[in-house]
Amino acid sequence: MPAEIGRRVIANGEPGVIIADRRHYIGVILDNDPKKRIRNYCPTWEMQYGETEKVLLFKYSEVLTTGL
Repeated sequence: MPAEIGRRVIANGEPGVIIADRRHYIGVILDNDPKKRIRNYCPTWEMQYGETEKVLLFKYSEVLTTGL
């Protein structure tokens, strides 16, 4: 499977980018998530892989949500 950081994916029908390796899961930020949360997805379940983009650099504060 072509899961790697920076690769475009469609996770359960939603476009996003792989941003983290989370052992048995991949961390994906969905394009339409205004809070830019990293969500865990199984790399084989309902996952379509696209092209690799330049590695996206996020500040730690841009990825974490506040007020959980």
